[in-house]
Amino acid sequence: MEKHDITIRHDEHEAQEVRVSIIEACTRKTDVRNIWRWTKRQQLQDISDLLYSNGDEREDIWSREPPELRSVVRAQTAPHIAKYRKQLGMECVVFARGRWVCNNQEENKYYGQIVGQMPRKRIQVREWTRSHRRWTKGDTRVWKTDKCVEVMAKGSATNRIIEFRDLRTIQEMDSTIDEIQENVEGQGVTPKDKNVGLWNLGGVMESYTWLQMRAQHVDQTICAVSDGSVRDGQTGGTFAWALIHKGADDMYEQIGVEAMGRERWGETKLATHEAHSYRMEALGLLSVLHYLRTEMQWQGSVEVHMDSKSVIDTYKKCRYTQRAKWHRQRDKDVWKALKNEKIHWGNRAKIHQCAITK
Repeated sequence: MEKHDITIRHDEHEAQEVRVSIIEACTRKTDVRNIWRWTKRQQLQDISDLLYSNGDEREDIWSREPPELRSVVRAQTAPHIAKYRKQLGMECVVFARGRWVCNNQEENKYYGQIVGQMPRKRIQVREWTRSHRRWTKGDTRVWKTDKCVEVMAKGSATNRIIEFRDLRTIQEMDSTIDEIQENVEGQGVTPKDKNVGLWNLGGVMESYTWLQMRAQHVDQTICAVSDGSVRDGQTGGTFAWALIHKGADDMYEQIGVEAMGRERWGETKLATHEAHSYRMEALGLLSVLHYLRTEMQWQGSVEVHMDSKSVIDTYKKCRYTQRAKWHRQRDKDVWKALKNEKIHWGNRAKIHQCAITK
């Protein structure tokens, strides 16, 4: 017989957070096989495996990996990583396979990589020993988890591991940023403008702290590279930029702060309205200048390297353009904003042309 007035009970504790795997986050068909092989080599599965327990991105998983693969993975996993960091109650599994830990004994410290789990709060670790300034693999040992803490392993292209660093907690990083913001507010800096969709930022916390500590020094120079491209003129285009630092040997190194943007056109646009690389290159230049001015409050100088000579020539004369030439200028919305950036930066912003080699 049928029953009526049936009550279904729902337990709120039964609803658990669904973890997103790396393969599910990387939805593009290009390089999907290389991404799958990379996850197998590094023993990665979920988005949480890409981060340390304090939320910073792991650098050891990119050792001896091509930069193109890292860019593809970071571009697709960046939204999921940002969402993961904001979720309350979700923490990285510190003693998961592939992570690096330090075993604190009475006077010595031993470092190793977790290779397996064992009962009674024990882990199986491949110990690494230092010999002649190089870290090499050792024997497999069993450590107790109550004496182990997670550490950051820094690698290089020639040697897999070159040093180990202690992780800073989230509270320590937040206090450092709060101190920097208090110093900036005490100097009477104007409030930040709202981001109008000019960038989708990515990077690690140490990179932003490095920038903020140098933002108020007028003798500092920050370098950047920008580029824009159009694949289908009827749908829109993309642009991207990255901040770099020039070392003492005149070699450029990536800071770790990079961004990308996309201008997508809807179905209501005119059929004669097409996207072009000139506009995307200008948007990349506008994005990096606007970010350094509003978000970083950069007081030093800026050097931007790009391969579009037409954008560089227009930027040089956009501040004092005659009325007749301004009527013929295309993409007036972009160049009106770039004109304001040029007024702000003045001679502190230098645009250089560089050749893109593939």
